[in-house]
Amino acid sequence: MSEKYVIVTMANIAPENRAEVLGKLPALVDESRAAGSSRAGMGVMLTGSVPGAVLMFQMVDELNKIENIYSAFSTSATYKSLLAGGVNVVKRNIASIQLSHTFSDQPNLKYTVMTRGSSSADPEKVISLIDEASALFRDNGAQTMRFGRIMTGDNVGDYLLGISYESLAQVEATYDAIAKSPLAAQIYSILDVNARSITQLLAIK
Repeated sequence: MSEKYVIVTMANIAPENRAEVLGKLPALVDESRAAGSSRAGMGVMLTGSVPGAVLMFQMVDELNKIENIYSAFSTSATYKSLLAGGVNVVKRNIASIQLSHTFSDQPNLKYTVMTRGSSSADPEKVISLIDEASALFRDNGAQTMRFGRIMTGDNVGDYLLGISYESLAQVEATYDAIAKSPLAAQIYSILDVNARSITQLLAIK
């Protein structure tokens, strides 16, 4: 697995510049990849604590790549124009990736469901149960799955699960299956979910 860490950045956009800013953000995904991220993407939160906010995901295989990426951003005309256009970064967390699954040879990623939770259980048990549940996500249409633990920023020590889908119908099918799954009930008995959001992906590479 080449992806060891994910940086998740949340930003608000000035309403008067929203269309212009959203049009420029995919270029920042390209610049992130060029500066060292193994995968990068961005989208708009449809649900969660800040609907309408932008989320950017950047995956790297080494933490020092983060320094390279943000050094590149500091001289980027695109990044400067986004800040000047009213993009306000409000949160940035780094999580270590413990599990990584890709269920499709040609994933078509349009939505990401991010779930955050805390647990006092043995981390190996939590990871094992989530890994076992990967079949449930796969069988209901999930394209990719990443699971890890937050290292910096808010909610340090919490677990973070990201599942990407091609459609919201697949999201619905997954959570219908979770409601009936004994394994999901077992996970919920040791993992206290404290946040869940759906993000519509606008660019991912």
